Amino acid sequence: MESAYKAHTGKPKIKVGILLNSYKVSYPYYHILETLIHSDYAELSLVVLNKTRAGLKRRVSISKLIEHFNLLFFFAYQIIDQKLFKPRYPIMKQKDCRELLKGIPVIETTPETKKFFQWIDKDDIQKINSYNCDLFIRMGFRILRGDILRIARYGIWSFHHADNKVNRGGPPCFWEMYEKNPVTGTIVQVLSSDLDNGKVLYKTYGATHKFSLNVSRNGVYAKAMFFIPRLISKLHHEGPGFLNETPQLPEFYSHPLYLAPTNLQTIKFVWRLLTSSFTKFIRQFFYRNQWFLMYSLSKTGKIQPSMRKLKKMIPPKGTFWADPHVIFRDGYYYIFLEEKFFNRKNAHISVIKMDEEGNYGSAQKVLELPYHLSYPFVFSHQNCDYMIPESGANKTIELYKCESFPDKWKLHKVLMQDVQTVDTTLHFHNGKWWMFVNKVEHPAVSNNDELHIYHAVSPEGPWEPHRLNPVISDVRRARPAGKIFEYNGKFYRPSQDCSVTYGYGIRINEIITLNEAEYHEKETDFIEPLWDDKINGVHTFIFEKNLTLIDGVRKVSKWS
Repeated sequence: MESAYKAHTGKPKIKVGILLNSYKVSYPYYHILETLIHSDYAELSLVVLNKTRAGLKRRVSISKLIEHFNLLFFFAYQIIDQKLFKPRYPIMKQKDCRELLKGIPVIETTPETKKFFQWIDKDDIQKINSYNCDLFIRMGFRILRGDILRIARYGIWSFHHADNKVNRGGPPCFWEMYEKNPVTGTIVQVLSSDLDNGKVLYKTYGATHKFSLNVSRNGVYAKAMFFIPRLISKLHHEGPGFLNETPQLPEFYSHPLYLAPTNLQTIKFVWRLLTSSFTKFIRQFFYRNQWFLMYSLSKTGKIQPSMRKLKKMIPPKGTFWADPHVIFRDGYYYIFLEEKFFNRKNAHISVIKMDEEGNYGSAQKVLELPYHLSYPFVFSHQNCDYMIPESGANKTIELYKCESFPDKWKLHKVLMQDVQTVDTTLHFHNGKWWMFVNKVEHPAVSNNDELHIYHAVSPEGPWEPHRLNPVISDVRRARPAGKIFEYNGKFYRPSQDCSVTYGYGIRINEIITLNEAEYHEKETDFIEPLWDDKINGVHTFIFEKNLTLIDGVRKVSKWS
């Protein structure tokens, strides 16, 4: 895992305690433990083991079914869902961490248990306190109450796999699907006596999977396994100041306390899944998505605000055009784009030449490689033209230099390798180059969720990570959607909203602060595909010398 926070020589590590039910933990927890053990900023100082949990697991299954009779359908649904929907990169398997934690002191405790709550007795509290841990990570136990909540300087850190402003309780990721919420949140909180209302240290949003609880959970848990190491690294590097940042007002909570769904609720939910799945199958059988371009030319240098007034550029049959980027030269717009033939696996980069009256020719192929290419970010620097196409399929960020404009490009330098990134976008600001790119640290994590920034004195690098990476962790506004542009003296970053579906909408964000220590942006507008019922999404916005240019997606017949 990349970390922008490096340990300072002589600075004591953060002493971390772990709360476990057993030595068998899910892979995300195992990954957290492994990361902290091998880090230069944290020291695992104590394991607190819940001895009651094993006894709970040995309860007679029939009695449990009787006790939870009204939840039988939900239990059955989860089993079937796990069989039918298998994530490409499953991460929820159990791993034994006994060897990993070898040599770390262990305190076994039998907490007092009342329904969902647990209290650790005073003698064990004294033993735990003697290890002087800075913080604890909750990977087990039930809802904790009592002195254990106050025993560590920075408290007990715990995940809640939901947005605590919307969903408190559980089960994880279900109610977002049930209520058709396009996003599922995850928080890291400091536990308090009020359920899921502790100080929030980290919050993120990812797209809710529409058809599988198992797949939705897999993605949510995979992304979350990087949050706590990031936070502890930041704590070690910067000190506790950021932990004390509190809002002036509490975050009001007006939703019900969620519990596991009843049999009736589960039946309603599964029926909706079945009908939605059938509808999706029919649509995919008869139709496919075709991306195309829409544009407007202005004589006044203004952006065209009315999407209805954009003219369509429809690609040839069997083809789509997407991800447009523009260089204006000698009275012509050169529109570089992703071009893909439906009958081929990979896309290539092509260019369309358009004059200032809106007349344009056919697409000309300019770059094709053995792997998929898209999002051809083009720019000029020191009288040379460059292109950074998305080459995520090759796990690289590649810089191409133009040998003969606009159709001859040669690989100039590999800026990064062995990285999973999409939609690299450069911006020159205050004497530095800034790279905006969505990046993931595990293949099970969606590449739509987290925006990273890097900076360098030259487009060729070397590129240094921003200290706040990821600067945005939100599927609704993280992923770049085109070149950062200047308008009326301000800079704006277009971003994709991939919550409803991939490439649903475009958010326009004003960049307020950009330097090595800070990044802040403010959303100023949101483009949704509402003006034409035949358009299902938009995901790139370009403004370049009087030209407003976006792409859109529509359904076209597979059989015509």
